[in-house]
Amino acid sequence: MNVLIVDDQINVINGVQAGVDWHSLGVEQVFRAYNASEAREVFRQEAVDIMLCDIEMPAEDGLSLFRWALKEGYAVECIFLTAHAEFAYAQEAIHLGSFDYILQPAPYEEIQKAVHKAVSRIRMRREQQRNSRYGHYFQRNREALLDGVLRDAFLRERTEMKAVSKSLAQLGIDLDSDRRTVCMLLQLLPGGETEKWEEHELRYAMGNILAELLRGLGDDAPLLVGLGDGLYGVALPCAQAGGQELAGVMERFQRACREALGVQTACYLGSPRPFREFSHQAAGLRARMRDNVAYLEGVFGEDAAGEPEAEWLNAQFRSWEAALQSGGRSLTVRDEIHAVLNRLVEERRVNARVLKLFYQKLVSMFAQAAGRRGTGMEELLEEPELMDKYLTAYHSVDGLKMLADYVTPYFQDAEPEKNGRQIDQILQYIYNHIEQDIKRTDIAREVFLNPDYISRMFRREMGVSLKEFIVGEKMKAARDLLTQTALPVSAVALRVGYGNFSHFSHIYKKVMGVSPAEERREGRGSPENRQEKSDL
Repeated sequence: MNVLIVDDQINVINGVQAGVDWHSLGVEQVFRAYNASEAREVFRQEAVDIMLCDIEMPAEDGLSLFRWALKEGYAVECIFLTAHAEFAYAQEAIHLGSFDYILQPAPYEEIQKAVHKAVSRIRMRREQQRNSRYGHYFQRNREALLDGVLRDAFLRERTEMKAVSKSLAQLGIDLDSDRRTVCMLLQLLPGGETEKWEEHELRYAMGNILAELLRGLGDDAPLLVGLGDGLYGVALPCAQAGGQELAGVMERFQRACREALGVQTACYLGSPRPFREFSHQAAGLRARMRDNVAYLEGVFGEDAAGEPEAEWLNAQFRSWEAALQSGGRSLTVRDEIHAVLNRLVEERRVNARVLKLFYQKLVSMFAQAAGRRGTGMEELLEEPELMDKYLTAYHSVDGLKMLADYVTPYFQDAEPEKNGRQIDQILQYIYNHIEQDIKRTDIAREVFLNPDYISRMFRREMGVSLKEFIVGEKMKAARDLLTQTALPVSAVALRVGYGNFSHFSHIYKKVMGVSPAEERREGRGSPENRQEKSDL
């Protein structure tokens, strides 16, 4: 039984973790998360049975997190802890099916009682599942039943495999404790054509490809299990085959998925071991998957990735910090950070631990360089909506690249004249493309800057957000067309990049104070003139 505590206050998490006697409740592991984003990562990597969750948190509240968990199919009992007694919160929590709702501060004994009741409910539900008859229902719901039986074996290291073998036997599947079985994890990678497939269709197609390629290699057909979030588990009864032979088959599987289905996969491959060791083997493969921070396609065994030499990496950061402090070479530093990350990926010397270390050194370097200029990291990450995005950048290589893209230009924009040139480029792009649907990413490509950085710089220099400025300029151009030409209003909307006429009319009235038709009818001109006329 595992518990996840989610709260943005570290002292609350520390207090609950220390104040409850978890061992007496049968709780094996207590995980912690300080925001909804970190909680999602725990759900994806660990089996969570009970969640103790604060409701009001920055960026995303606990109710939204619980809705996400239910939508993703996680069977978790949720106990909400909140210092706010608003009825609307309790009503929404009950509507979602939360197990309990506790007002803080509450005695730890009360929290322990709530957890005890949740544990009892989970055990009762599992006992009912174990004692249920499958019969004809199994024939119609084989995939769902297999998922229910084998999910823990793939996601929880301490799963009781004898109980799993017994449940599989009730489904007519012979996997006793001593039978040698290969464990595999299949991970769908970002990109490709994954989104065009319904989950059950993709699973069916992948299962057929696996069964065809593995025919004759295993003792029985492979068992494919859906684990959620684009992750699948495979159990292959296979006494002998493994190593290079099985890796070659899985490479053909990946090629078939790429060519026939348009999806890319990473395969984490175990070796034939007694089924009683299956959950332990799966835990090792999950760790290997977490180390694939670059989302590389390939077949990965149980061996750990190599790591870069510490002194070499430290030398890179010393060089970059000196360049940032001297100014003028920040974009070179950005390119070099990209190059080093690419090299580590190519040499397969980057894993989750290395990525976190790289992130810590990167943030420390930025903070020290900013401190020498009399500022801090809070100024570098001044956009609140971006804070969560960049404070969790250590989850992937792309995340670190985006962080470098966002922060490094700060050290080059100390010259007001340079800022002015960049703003002029942005303004020129907007005016030259006023008839198009202007996106921030289009501007970023034009001026070779990070989109988030452009937003920050534009607001600082112009006193208004980039989006607001673009909309305002489009409406001014539309006003000129309405008052100085006979073009139909729908044509005016198209001239300033709005294909939806009603949306254009709504935005125009919101910005200019009158509808396009009223502007055309009265020919009023600028907002200043409208104010003068109203004063008269």
